[in-house]
Amino acid sequence: MALRLDPESVTARSGLGAAYLGQGHYDNAIREFKEALRIDPDHINARLNLARALAAQGDMDGAVQELESVVKERPDNTEAHVGLGLAYMAQHRYPEALPQFQEAARKKPDDPDIQTNLGVLLAMRGDVPAAIQAFETALKIDPGHEAARAYLARARALASRH
Repeated sequence: MALRLDPESVTARSGLGAAYLGQGHYDNAIREFKEALRIDPDHINARLNLARALAAQGDMDGAVQELESVVKERPDNTEAHVGLGLAYMAQHRYPEALPQFQEAARKKPDDPDIQTNLGVLLAMRGDVPAAIQAFETALKIDPGHEAARAYLARARALASRH
């Protein structure tokens, strides 16, 4: 309805894209996010959601390209750093992922999800003591964070074997 009233509405295009993304209709989501960005190339939510849709569709290179661009243009955007870190992890580019999560953790030190992602990456890189510390930090922030608790148990078990 909103698009019928105003086909050039960035908000409506981006919202429709988000709805498609949530339903798993990635081609439609990508089309709407690109259309929103044609109208307003600086619309940050459309850019971040475009990267999510590209990644979900399997175009990790496209997602990385979009996220790298956002991080370069908006280095204070924590969500872009997290997204780029996750995209790099998906590509097994662990050395490049680490500074993204470290920057996100610096910007949002009280976010247990960021600490948990950092811990997972550190464990994948073989730095189990640092991973344990990140998981413990996540649990100090949110004692009920189940993923952090599960990863912490695995990391401690791994550390006890070495």
